[in-house]
Amino acid sequence: MDKRKITQLRIVLVLTLIGSGSSCLAYILLGLMPDTTMAQMLQYVKQNQPTLYDAYETLANLPTFYCLLSAMLYALSVVGAILMWNLRKNGFHCYTLAQLLILLITVLFMGKAFLGLGDIMLTLLFITYYFLKLKQIGAFNDSNTENS
Repeated sequence: MDKRKITQLRIVLVLTLIGSGSSCLAYILLGLMPDTTMAQMLQYVKQNQPTLYDAYETLANLPTFYCLLSAMLYALSVVGAILMWNLRKNGFHCYTLAQLLILLITVLFMGKAFLGLGDIMLTLLFITYYFLKLKQIGAFNDSNTENS
């Protein structure tokens, strides 16, 4: 296998691990945050950062189920990235499923207005990159049973 191609893949996987890992942690914290703490945070933002108040209010009103479901999907994305790091094709499938479901639940719980074109394009860009790079490396070959 071409070590340069694997290194390129792993550099991009680090971005996924950072992004999905931090999102997972943020949604866990947001989902488990008590209402009193959220109210205090909103009061602080209203007094000190009024331009950010609407965004924080939207976050404060997210259902706990949405936050915890998002955290689980971001965790699945991290698992997928770790599997792809080890050149396992099922990692690509885990990552792709998680990312597409994240887009879907955002629309279902928050509405189309909260799903930006940039989110969609970035998700598709990463999925396409991982698919092409893993195919180039040979992770999708049926004869390569150790990567299934």
